[in-house]
Amino acid sequence: MKDIPPAGYYEKFMLLIERREIYSIEGDSMLPALKDGERVLVDENAVFGIGDIVIAQHPFKSDVVMAKRITSIDVNGKYFLVGDNSGESGDSRTFGPVPIDYIQGKVTSRFE
Repeated sequence: MKDIPPAGYYEKFMLLIERREIYSIEGDSMLPALKDGERVLVDENAVFGIGDIVIAQHPFKSDVVMAKRITSIDVNGKYFLVGDNSGESGDSRTFGPVPIDYIQGKVTSRFE
């Protein structure tokens, strides 16, 4: 499991020049990696793969954006997204894998 480091000078500079976005984590689905209320920086142009935490649009709730970990990629190029805290997570185990278009970016660091 990849750890999310605190934002250093580089990540803060990338935010300043608008190459990162700030997202707030809501809920406990990503515990212990990410806590409710924590803010993270997201690279919307990143290449991501298995093990990365990403921000994604919920496939059935257009007003919901979620943080989940990529656990696999199927043969159709769809991403299986799962919360680290399985008891508190609505994820691909319920709604299935999502296309890459639903993924908005990769979490790069915590913004403290």
